[in-house]
Amino acid sequence: MARYGWFKTLYFGVSFFLTNFFLFITIFLAKIVSEVFMSIQVLGSGCATCKKLYEITQKAVENLGISEQVEYISGPDAMKKIIELGSLSSPILVIQNKIVMTGFTANIQLIQEKIQSALQK
Repeated sequence: MARYGWFKTLYFGVSFFLTNFFLFITIFLAKIVSEVFMSIQVLGSGCATCKKLYEITQKAVENLGISEQVEYISGPDAMKKIIELGSLSSPILVIQNKIVMTGFTANIQLIQEKIQSALQK
């Protein structure tokens, strides 16, 4: 039995290396995917103001020629995410999990500028 001790050591060393290697690759690919595919969200309580910001943001994205879809999240899920992001008011415009704008504006140009500046970062 003692003569197979080196095999166990080699086996556990290789399995440890492969586990960490695949973990590294998974994290690396997740970072690349998150940079390539943009996430645009409007978070709000579900009120008319939040819905209007969502509609204006959709128009702004269309005007910029961006193929990404704008996601609207409301209710308890949105409130939880708003708090996690560190905001105490709604609606908020979130791009790549970063707050870009807090509050409502009907100014589509301002929203387009916010989206463009988030794209350049």
